[in-house]
Amino acid sequence: MARWDGAAWQALGAGLNFSVNALVVLPTGEVVAGGEFTNADGNATADYIARFDGTAWQPLGGGGLVMGGSFQAAGGVAQASGVARWLGGQWQALGSGLSAPFFDPPVSALALAPNGDIVAGGDFLNAGGNPLADHIARFDGTAWQPLGSGLDGEVFALLVLPSEDVVAGGIFYATGDDSLSSYCFGIYGRAPVGLPETAVASPAAGFTLYPNLSTGAAWVQPTAAAAVLPLTITDLTGRVVYARPALPATDGPVALPALPAGVYTVRLGSVVRRWVVGE
Repeated sequence: MARWDGAAWQALGAGLNFSVNALVVLPTGEVVAGGEFTNADGNATADYIARFDGTAWQPLGGGGLVMGGSFQAAGGVAQASGVARWLGGQWQALGSGLSAPFFDPPVSALALAPNGDIVAGGDFLNAGGNPLADHIARFDGTAWQPLGSGLDGEVFALLVLPSEDVVAGGIFYATGDDSLSSYCFGIYGRAPVGLPETAVASPAAGFTLYPNLSTGAAWVQPTAAAAVLPLTITDLTGRVVYARPALPATDGPVALPALPAGVYTVRLGSVVRRWVVGE
């Protein structure tokens, strides 16, 4: 454990006795470290997590913190499995925790949504008793909720965009129900503002967008019922970057415009799809 002061590396106290896997700087300037250590500055009560107050390492004090990792309990709280919250000087469970058969449910990534929800990603197969929460889940302040049908492999990185879309990276290849390919990178998006969730999918008036991670040309293939509906494309801020009154009544694919790299929403009538354009 070390700090770079702009000219040279400096020690933080007497250090820790094993590896550090996560760091966060608090608004007070204090540093919190989490990892596989069991002693910090000679303090044997700093098991796996400790706080550097500018002079020495200490056990956690006041304030609030959410921690994820490979553990079955925190501070004796059995339901704090895989993820726990430090608040009011003690560890608390978030719902009934996370679980996976035969091994501790490792949480590798945490992210905070603009609305205060906590998103967790890792190698768990169940969150709060919900079997659909494979490898990724959202805690709404009361209970864990799935994000769609989850993912089929471990999540290592998470980012929640201002739009509340969740970006995940890891070792996964599809959604949990195999309905959507997602090769090590995926975006979970809610319906745009003003569009009810029930209108996102319609078997009678849908379309296929391919390739969804495009670096060149991309196409929309509408169903017959959707062939004459208006098409709009918006960016993450909700700004319309492309619009046409209606697609031609054709059974063939329709080419999409060339756009800068980014994440877009393609809407055909009331059906929406996320479109990722690469460099």
